[in-house]
Amino acid sequence: TAPAPTLLLTGVTGMVGAEVLLALHRRMPDARIWCLIRPGSAQDAAGRLASVLARVLPDGAPATISALAGDLEQPGLGLAELDRARVQAEVTEAAATAGQAVADAVQPVVEKIEGTGAPQPEPAPAAQ
Repeated sequence: TAPAPTLLLTGVTGMVGAEVLLALHRRMPDARIWCLIRPGSAQDAAGRLASVLARVLPDGAPATISALAGDLEQPGLGLAELDRARVQAEVTEAAATAGQAVADAVQPVVEKIEGTGAPQPEPAPAAQ
């Protein structure tokens, strides 16, 4: 049999990313999933992932899901040299649920919900 894939997933601390992580884990329980997480000021990447996993996998997180401290906007994903080498050697697939592409796709929906989108044309005056 083929070895289980090793995935790199971004955006897991967001609502969509957490659901994608859960779906991937359920679909491929043997897959190794590396979650690229920008370290926050209050929590490190591992702590942020632990919070997500406690929410989406309350019965316990498998050892096959791990955090990688990094940043999509930095060269080399902002990864430490050892982590970058590991990603290059091991990752077979990647999925992005965060970043500018996702933000660009979501922004028109947010603007519509908030009513801040482009102004709509005024209705034509009624004939008298």
